[in-house]
Amino acid sequence: QIPILMLDRKMRVRRFTSPAEKAFGVATSDIGKTIENLKFNIEAPLLREAVRDVIAGFDAKQFEVCDRGARWYSLWIRPYKTTSRVIDGAVLSMTDITEKRNGIRALTASRDYAEAIVDTVHDSLLILNRHLKVKSASRSYYEQFLEKSSDITGRSIYELGEGRWSVPPL
Repeated sequence: QIPILMLDRKMRVRRFTSPAEKAFGVATSDIGKTIENLKFNIEAPLLREAVRDVIAGFDAKQFEVCDRGARWYSLWIRPYKTTSRVIDGAVLSMTDITEKRNGIRALTASRDYAEAIVDTVHDSLLILNRHLKVKSASRSYYEQFLEKSSDITGRSIYELGEGRWSVPPL
């Protein structure tokens, strides 16, 4: 279940789901309190201003926040509208994105590691995509063929060096 916290127009806690107790750090005794008087479990320094903006009629807001346990969440703040389409508060919801962030961080580290290996190779080396277009090259390639990354990245191998690689055996 998704942690959801509902606030009224005066930014007082109206109600919340049970997962919100842990995620936001709220308790039943917090109902009726303003968010200024709450100590949330998440690091969101601009939360109050963002809620104020949404209640004032601005668009929904979304940003990433971290809790004290180093878990990351996508926090959404949306206006709560009555049946007559009047904004009567805000709804805050969070989705855990820790694994996604960790995966992105691992992919970035792997890419950086692979790029470092390519840069240290003493031979000329081109990295091509499946369409035989240059993704990157080793430092040795740039030095040996007097090319710049901006001149070759995204180009077909057959276009490089005035067609020098456009040979049938290749």
